[in-house]
Amino acid sequence: MAITPGTVVAPQMQALGEYVQLAGIGALIGGAILSVHHYAIGLCIIGGAAAFYIGKKMRGA
Repeated sequence: MAITPGTVVAPQMQALGEYVQLAGIGALIGGAILSVHHYAIGLCIIGGAAAFYIGKKMRGA
């Protein structure tokens, strides 16, 4: 599903994209809190960044 800047996105997809972005932000914050273990912070940061990017694409922003 390719979303270009001029593409109209359904409201449900925008809402889902917003939730995915918020989950990404939460994962990034969780990674910072769990920084005691290197693998945990690495996975949280990578997962959070991916979720934020996917959410942004789903929202069409």
